[in-house]
Amino acid sequence: MGWQELPGGGKTADAPAAVEFEDRIWVFVRADDGSVWANNSGDDDVWEGWEQIGAPGTLVSAPAAVARGGGLHLFGRAPDGSICVLSRGEYESWS
Repeated sequence: MGWQELPGGGKTADAPAAVEFEDRIWVFVRADDGSVWANNSGDDDVWEGWEQIGAPGTLVSAPAAVARGGGLHLFGRAPDGSICVLSRGEYESWS
């Protein structure tokens, strides 16, 4: 089986970050406008679709993701050069 485009498409500015969390594969990308988007494999490995989790101008670098304990953490470089983090707990929303 060859490469398949994830539903919802779109163009990215950098390479994606991927991590397993909540028995799903999560993928994160930064769009050309600096917004951050997430997608996950969902039930039965059917991709859920892209959800914007960071407004335009949020990041100026590719995101990095890690799952630890009951949390998922996304890191990136903000426009002012600082490192920022966005997190979610198990079955919770992004904060």
